[in-house]
Order: sequence, then structure tokens, then C-alpha cells
Amino acid sequence: MKAGIELLRDDGLRFNPNETLLYRELAWFFQHKMGQNLDDAATYYKKQWSDEMANVFGKQKPDLEELINPQTDDQKAAPGCCARLTRWTPSS
Repeated sequence: MKAGIELLRDDGLRFNPNETLLYRELAWFFQHKMGQNLDDAATYYKKQWSDEMANVFGKQKPDLEELINPQTDDQKAAPGCCARLTRWTPSS
């Protein structure tokens, strides 16, 4: 599952940023594999995701305002920064 998410996220979205089906597939992974208990390994996936996010946020409570609206270059370059995602707009 991790390899599938990485492929869609790292390569698929980089080369096809306006392809809405890629976003749909990523959302499906998160909702059905971790958001629900539909997969026998859901608890394992949730634990792995928790560990990975702990590495990103340094086991601290994330500053959501900083992630959404970064002010410094360091904040903008942070792995958890969401600013680049909010700049995406679907093509007409």
C-alpha cells in the first residue's frame, strides 16, 4: 500500500497535477485503508501512518496555521507544508 501511495503522490501528481482521478485514488487509499476498518490490516496501516507523521512533526502537536500559511522559507520547505497544495486549481 505504501508503494502505491508513493507512486501516485510522488510521480503521478508531479507529472499530472491536474488529473483528478489521481487525487481520487489517493483519497480512496486513505479512506478505505485507514479511515475505515474495511481492511484486515487497517490497524497496522494506522500505526505506520502515525509513526511516519511523528517523524514529520517531531512527535509534537503540529502548528496547523504554520503548515497552511507558512511565512519563512524554512516553513515553506517543511515536509508537512500544505501551502503548495492550496495553490492547485483545477483546469477549466
